[in-house]
Amino acid sequence: MDKLWGKKAIRTKIRQSIAGLSYEEMERQSAAACEKLIGNKSFAEAKTVLVYSAVRGECDPARIADAAAKMGKRVAYPKCCGDDLALYIANQSQLSIGAYGILEPIQGCQRIDISEVDFAVIPGVAFDRHGGRLGRGKGYYDRLLKDANAVKAGLCFNEQLLEKVPMEPHDGRMDMIAAEKWDILLIK
Repeated sequence: MDKLWGKKAIRTKIRQSIAGLSYEEMERQSAAACEKLIGNKSFAEAKTVLVYSAVRGECDPARIADAAAKMGKRVAYPKCCGDDLALYIANQSQLSIGAYGILEPIQGCQRIDISEVDFAVIPGVAFDRHGGRLGRGKGYYDRLLKDANAVKAGLCFNEQLLEKVPMEPHDGRMDMIAAEKWDILLIK
């Protein structure tokens, strides 16, 4: 129970920190963190890249999606399907508001399996130097990435970096973390 209360307190504290950031500061930090991943060798070698549609308070991976498309990579976005995420190849014009007010692929986009993803850009509430990730609490990405072979890259604001994130056995770890104030932190 202590871990759960610890997670709840961390989520509250991080949300408060991010709420204090201006739109311009979030844009600046998002751009800096994205550039770090775009310049990474694993990203360059990937054929299919998973990104997410940022909501208010999330580091925005739109630059990564744009760079991947310009490089001829397939770009996948998640869509909430019950308690799981389904992945679809889409571009930003093929997204509409879905579950939780998040932009998701529209009907008619090509569905793919997580096994087809080479590089996955993952949101989170908090990250640590050991690849620890604290999500929003529903476990969507933990279930999706459980058996994935993709390089898992956490993307975040400086305010989301912690010394240690409380982890449970089912919580998935990242292979790298990108934030403005850290060089890409390679875990593996």
